[in-house]
Amino acid sequence: MSSSNTNNCIIFNSLLFNSESTISSYDDPTIVAFRKFREWDSHTKTGSNYRYRAEKIVTKIKQRKGHITHTWDYYYNTYVEDIVNSVVAERYTEAQEKMRLMLVACESEFGIITPNGGISVNSYIPFSTTNLQNVNINDRLLILNNSLNETEETIVTGYINSIRPLVTLVSSSGIKLTCADSTPITLEFGDILVASSCKGRNIPVMDNTFRWESCIDVIPCGNGEVVNILTNDPVCYAAGDEPNRWIWTQRIPK
Repeated sequence: MSSSNTNNCIIFNSLLFNSESTISSYDDPTIVAFRKFREWDSHTKTGSNYRYRAEKIVTKIKQRKGHITHTWDYYYNTYVEDIVNSVVAERYTEAQEKMRLMLVACESEFGIITPNGGISVNSYIPFSTTNLQNVNINDRLLILNNSLNETEETIVTGYINSIRPLVTLVSSSGIKLTCADSTPITLEFGDILVASSCKGRNIPVMDNTFRWESCIDVIPCGNGEVVNILTNDPVCYAAGDEPNRWIWTQRIPK
């Protein structure tokens, strides 16, 4: 767990500081098992995403509950022991899902706000040759700035996957984006609506040029997997069902 430490890892703290911990070195069998898990997981780069989200949670835990044995007993018994069992048994996909559920539960516990809605994992973002199934930390994003008519760049600092009801937005020139029905969409002049309510409103789009176009249809698509892209500051970013044909989602920061 060479990239994990007491500032960015719920699991690391819970293993080292629970009342029954016997871990005394990085050669401990449990630590070795997690290193093997990390090697297996390295192709997905979910470790960086986990640490980005866990760092905020660990800060809240220490501030509100204290960096004490009683605190880490709770997180070990509630979440981490079960994750450890999956990792030691090399049920790595199961361990990933348990870690995801732990992050969601802890973010809810401490009121850590993440972006609403999300973009279908089958959609694309600028500067990437693959869809959002393969989104990575430090991927570039094209964002809409406060002028509502100019774009700039930022980078992905984390992401959260979930299952949500989906809709496909269709602009008057046929640009499409599939996203969660609750995804905020910035409208012309700065108003905000959720994606399911955007029909008949002007939405930000781009193919060869940036412009505002009428959303002519909102098509329900059933439930599906979405990704919420996280950044250092709230942004309104471009994505689309086809490469190089973009619709912007999320809010323009005030």
